[in-house]
Amino acid sequence: MEKAKSTFGSKLGFILAAAGSAIGLGNIWRFPYLVGRYGGGAFVLVYLLSVLLLGSVVMVAEMYIGRRAKSNIVESYGKANKWLKWLGLLGVIVPFVISTYYAVIGGWASGYAVEYIINPVLIKNPEGFFGSFISSPIAIVFFILFLFATLLIVCGGIQKGIEKASKFMMPALFLLLLVVIVYVMCLPGKGEGHTVVDGLKFYMGQFDFAKLGWDGVLAAMGQSFYSLSLGMGVMVSYGSYTGKDTNLGKSALTVCALDTLVALLAGFAIFPGMFATGASLETIKNAAGPGLLFDAMAKVFSNMGSGAGNIVGFMFFTFVIFAALTSLISLVEVVSQYTLEKYNWSRTKATCVFGGIIGLIGLFVCIGMGWREYSIFGFSLLDYFDMVTNQILMPIIAFAGCLTVGYVIKPKNVYKELAEMGSSFKGQKLWMALTMSVTPVLLMVVWVMGLVDNFKPEAFGASYGWVVGGAAVLMVIAFVWNLLLENTKFQTWKQNKKLASEAAVEEYTEEESNN
Repeated sequence: MEKAKSTFGSKLGFILAAAGSAIGLGNIWRFPYLVGRYGGGAFVLVYLLSVLLLGSVVMVAEMYIGRRAKSNIVESYGKANKWLKWLGLLGVIVPFVISTYYAVIGGWASGYAVEYIINPVLIKNPEGFFGSFISSPIAIVFFILFLFATLLIVCGGIQKGIEKASKFMMPALFLLLLVVIVYVMCLPGKGEGHTVVDGLKFYMGQFDFAKLGWDGVLAAMGQSFYSLSLGMGVMVSYGSYTGKDTNLGKSALTVCALDTLVALLAGFAIFPGMFATGASLETIKNAAGPGLLFDAMAKVFSNMGSGAGNIVGFMFFTFVIFAALTSLISLVEVVSQYTLEKYNWSRTKATCVFGGIIGLIGLFVCIGMGWREYSIFGFSLLDYFDMVTNQILMPIIAFAGCLTVGYVIKPKNVYKELAEMGSSFKGQKLWMALTMSVTPVLLMVVWVMGLVDNFKPEAFGASYGWVVGGAAVLMVIAFVWNLLLENTKFQTWKQNKKLASEAAVEEYTEEESNN
C-alpha cells in the first residue's frame, strides 16, 4: 500500500501536476468567450487582479493545509480541528461528483480526435455531427477508454503515475496549442470583417471598461476561482505530497501563471480561426461551453478543408484531451487518497473501486446526453452535477479553507509551521492578511451574486432551488458522516462488530480444519 508520505520526485513534477489539474475545459470553452464578451483587455486586467487577490491566495491556503498534515483532505482539515473533518469529507464528495461527468466530456474529445483521422464526414458536414456522435455507442466506448486511461495513471502512484504523465502531457499540451495557433494565424481569411486581424481585435483589441461593467467584474472573479481547481480538494491532496524544498508561494504563482497562459492562448486559437473561416458574429458572441468545442470549432476546421482541417482538428482535440485528462487524474486522486489511507486499501483497489462507481454513474450521464434524456428536476445530469459542485459547494469549501488557515490555525502558528517545513516565502504576511479578509469576502460576493443571477426568471428561476437543495443534501451527508466518525460509541460498536466478524471467521476456519 502506498503511504501518504509519498512525494513528488521534483518541484517541477509538482508544479506540472498542479498546473495540469488547474488547466481544464474552463480555460478552453469559457475564458476566451468571457474576454470577447466583456471588454477584451479590460476583462483580462480584472481577471489577472482576481487571480492574485483570490485564486493564488486560496491555492496557497489549500496547499498549506495539505502540506502541514501530509495526509488526505479529511485528515488535513481534522488536524486543524476534528470537527472540520466534514469539510474534508465534502472535499471528497465534490471531486467524486465532478469526475462522473468530466470523464464523459473527455471521452467526447477523444472521440473527436479519432474522428478527424478516420471519418471524412466530420470535415465535409459538421452540422449536427455532435448530436449524432453523443447518441451513438461509440461515445460510450470513448468514455470508458478515457476513464480507464485515467485510472491506469492514478494506479501508477504519485511519481510513476501522476508525475510521469504530467511531465509528458503538459509540454505536449503547450506544443499542440502553439502549433494550432501558428496555423490559424496564417489563414487567409474570407474577406472584409472575416480575417485573423478581425478575430484578434474582437478578442484582445478592445479595452472597454464600460463594456466590462459589474457583470464582467463578477465573471472575472468567478473565472479566476473556478479555473484553478480550487475548493475541490485537489490542491490539498497535491500539497500533502510536496517535499521540504517546495516554496508554496512561488509554486502557487507559477501554477496560476501557467493556467492563465493556456487560457489566453486558447483564445488566440479560437477567435481568429472563427473569424477567418467566416463564422457569423452571433455564433462568435455565443461561443461558450460544449457548443464551442464540438460544434463551432468543428465548423472552423471544416472550412479549412480536408487535409489541413483534419490535421489541425486532430491536434486541437488532442490538446483538449490532455487538458481534460490531467484534471480528471487529480479529481480521482483526491478520492483514492482518502480511501487508501482511511481504510488501508491498496492504491489499485481504492482507485478501481471508486473508478468503477464513477464509471457507472458516468454511464448514465453519457446516455442521458445522447440516447435518452435523463433529467433531474428539469436539468440534465451533467448540468445538475456541474451546478451543484461548481456554483454552490466549491466556493463554500474555499471560503472555509481561508477561515481555517486564518482563524483556526492562526497566523502565528502558520508562520512557525511554514518555517519548519522550509516553505516560508516572501509576502506571506500579505498573503495571510488577504486570507483573513479580502479573499473570503470576494468568494462570498461571487457565490451570493451567482445565486441571485441563477434565481432570476430569465435564468433558471425557482427551479434553481433544486440545485441549492441538492448541494444542501451533500453538505448534510458530509456533516453526519463526520459525526459518526467522531462518535466514540459508534466507533466502539463498529470495532466490536469487526472483531466479532473476524473471530467468527477464525472459528469457522478452525472447525473446517479439524473436520
